[in-house]
Amino acid sequence: MQDTSGTSILIITVEKSPFHSQSGSECKRLISPVSATSYGVGVSMLTMRRYIPWAFLVLFCVGAVPAQKTAKKTPHRPSSFVLNRNKPFVYVEFLRVGKREPLEEEEVSEGVWLRIVNNCRVPIHFMASGGNGDEAIPNEEVVYDLYSGPIATMPDGTQSPPPQQPRSEMPGGYLFHVGSDYTLASGESLLFSVPVNHVAEDWHIEIPFQFVLPDVPCCQPKMSALFFLDDVPQEYQTKFRQHKKGE
Repeated sequence: MQDTSGTSILIITVEKSPFHSQSGSECKRLISPVSATSYGVGVSMLTMRRYIPWAFLVLFCVGAVPAQKTAKKTPHRPSSFVLNRNKPFVYVEFLRVGKREPLEEEEVSEGVWLRIVNNCRVPIHFMASGGNGDEAIPNEEVVYDLYSGPIATMPDGTQSPPPQQPRSEMPGGYLFHVGSDYTLASGESLLFSVPVNHVAEDWHIEIPFQFVLPDVPCCQPKMSALFFLDDVPQEYQTKFRQHKKGE
């Protein structure tokens, strides 16, 4: 038999035969086509085929939603220790060269303005003392650049290369015995000036500092921020010739 859409439907029913005997003989099974509209239970196979792809699509979407939510969750990455990855975590940078009022006798009258920068996420501190006006000057050491390569001793006792000797008298640097503890927070900097002869071909300056760590006792490891003549722009390096005191 056909439904209203023209599709044949076959329904199997089990009924008592109208020809069974009074003695309880077995019922005959009749297979008869019946109308889907008369019993209200017929389902078109074509209709089922239409809905099967939609059912699979719904199941796929429901299963994909948790996967998408999981994919958006990225693992937590700790912040970088260094703020500017192109620079050391603490460094000294060049600003300018100019006339400067000497703080001590026999200092040269020309100075270099520098800036120490805290380029990490941890505060640092160092010893500093007052300079000209409101300027604070960190303790800075003038350190001789010792030769660290191989040295050959000849049969006559001479050495190659020969022992180094500074080409001029080294300044003493600024190591203040009376000063204060100066703290630089993360990302902050301090502008200061020193005599221009504190930097030369034969020596450099070092500024000792330590980290400021909460709930940590004193006597933490000390580090130093270094500044060499090579850190000065090429056009200014001629001003850093090795001066003599009082020059």
